[in-house]
Amino acid sequence: MQYRQSTIDSVESTEEYLSSIIGLPLHYVLKSPDTELYDFGFGKPREIDNWYGKIRKLCPYTLHVLCDFSVLDSRERIEEIEFDGNSTPEMVEPVMKGLVGKKVQAVKVIQNHDLIIDFKFKRLWFITNFDSEESWRFFATDLKQPHIVASAHELWVEW
Repeated sequence: MQYRQSTIDSVESTEEYLSSIIGLPLHYVLKSPDTELYDFGFGKPREIDNWYGKIRKLCPYTLHVLCDFSVLDSRERIEEIEFDGNSTPEMVEPVMKGLVGKKVQAVKVIQNHDLIIDFKFKRLWFITNFDSEESWRFFATDLKQPHIVASAHELWVEW
């Protein structure tokens, strides 16, 4: 595997790459009870050959989140609950259940590289960490496209 990293010059190019999920449904949200990682899968799962020669069923796009996030209503108010690394899967599942199956309407990167994913009547707002190198990572699961990675201070790509 070849690994390279470079800084992204514009939020617009990041939003263009993230726009791949517009029109796709949120298929799952997983929270590992032993880590701070949240995993969001977008699109219909398909069989993909991973680097180790094993076939796995994965969504076409994945968002890994290591930052706090909120569910907002259409008027940008916190509607449900704010989630952080200490939230348990039992806390996350009932709230996210209402978003699973809903199609992404828009994606926006705002101040400090916070990420907003709009589902028409609800939005997910991922709030970048000021003390973390990586807050969220978006990638296509086919392994042929770069990962977009964000912190509050910079956006970068990794291959």
